[in-house]
Amino acid sequence: MSFYISEEAMTTHDSMMLNKEINLTDLAYTLQVGRQALEERVCFIVHNIPELISKLEAFIEQKNPIQHCYQGQAKRNNEMYHLLQLMKILKN
Repeated sequence: MSFYISEEAMTTHDSMMLNKEINLTDLAYTLQVGRQALEERVCFIVHNIPELISKLEAFIEQKNPIQHCYQGQAKRNNEMYHLLQLMKILKN
């Protein structure tokens, strides 16, 4: 587990503990579109916020296995990635 993913998990956990009225669908959308693109990824399949909090706590404490927890790395096509980065620079 990378340090950054663990840090993001703690931030998400702390935010949910402060605001227990969070809508799971809204949270999932925000975490998908409002996130910084990272190489390391983690995904939890949950049905409600308390279940997500529980799985985040287990993840932060590095308890294994966590049911319906998936981790991996996003693999980039380096040529395509560099082309897209160049296009982004030229567009600005």
